[in-house]
Amino acid sequence: MQIQDVDFEQFARIVRKQNKKMIIWGIGTFFHTCMPSLLKEYKLDDQIAVLIDGDQGKWKKYICLNGKEFAVQSPEIMQKEFQEHVLLITSSYFADIVEYIDTLGNNQKLRCFIAPFMFRGKPKEDFRKYKSSNQQIPKVIHYCWFGKQDIPEKNKRCIESWKKYCPDYEIIEWNESNYDLKKNRYMYQAYRMGKYGYVPDYARIDLLYHYGGVYFDTDVELIKNIDELLYLQGFTSFEEYPMVNFGGGSGSIKGLGILGEILKYREKIDFIDQDGGINLLTCGFYETSPLLAYGLKIAGHIQNVEGLTVLTSDYFHVKSSVTKEIHIKECTFGVHDFNWSWVTEKQKEEQKRTSEFVKRYFVLE
Repeated sequence: MQIQDVDFEQFARIVRKQNKKMIIWGIGTFFHTCMPSLLKEYKLDDQIAVLIDGDQGKWKKYICLNGKEFAVQSPEIMQKEFQEHVLLITSSYFADIVEYIDTLGNNQKLRCFIAPFMFRGKPKEDFRKYKSSNQQIPKVIHYCWFGKQDIPEKNKRCIESWKKYCPDYEIIEWNESNYDLKKNRYMYQAYRMGKYGYVPDYARIDLLYHYGGVYFDTDVELIKNIDELLYLQGFTSFEEYPMVNFGGGSGSIKGLGILGEILKYREKIDFIDQDGGINLLTCGFYETSPLLAYGLKIAGHIQNVEGLTVLTSDYFHVKSSVTKEIHIKECTFGVHDFNWSWVTEKQKEEQKRTSEFVKRYFVLE
């Protein structure tokens, strides 16, 4: 198999010009969040041949992509020869996928593209064009700590960095004693199951919408003052992949309409499925999807959506969730450490092995 490092626009050009059929492997958060929009924008819907996932629970289930249905196949389908196709991996952790195909040995000429790494090159833009002449966002930092456990020292150091660089900000901790966890079904179900890493996903949007201010997860360390962001009506940022993540650093005026739309989108979501399974789609899906309906582009560059300025990953998400490397830029305000409080040991091992693979095949800046 031949690994190729191109951006998504170049990939789409290859597929269309050479009329290649696509095998898409990985029906997870990135796929559900980004692929419907990307396939439509780049006119690739008709090029899909096969969808694959390693999760047995997804096999033979049908996925609707822009009005067309595809049955998810097991990896065993790769025992067939697909030399004239292209493989698009949409999973963030993919070392096992590459090794499995190489082990089969029957698709050595198959060209392979890694979708989450196709958005690394971001144009240099300045968010200041969206600033107002007067401060909009109040000097209040909200954070959540649920579960009634002591805050670890590492997280305390992050909170101390907020005090260091924003000494005149009010800092408010939200927990079981001052926040109503029952106001959203998904949030309360996650809390009852002890999945505390998922609880703030709703709470942080709710807090910004009803009170205004700034929100940080407790694993965000500031490296400079954030005052100039307060002149925006609202802000958040992309992760290293082109999905929005409010936890790494976000803020808004009270009552910003687009945040209300995100809250409405979440009202219909359950953490526990009807069959008793857990909904493990991450916040990236639920925070990006409603913004797509209002014009957000899956491109990773600075955009303004209904008053919400979506910054690039260079502002807060400079630590790779795959390699753990940190690449601080001149525009960086803070570092979202990604505590990974919600992942399993198996997922951590997959991350480690993928990290080793990425360092061999990709240049990350």
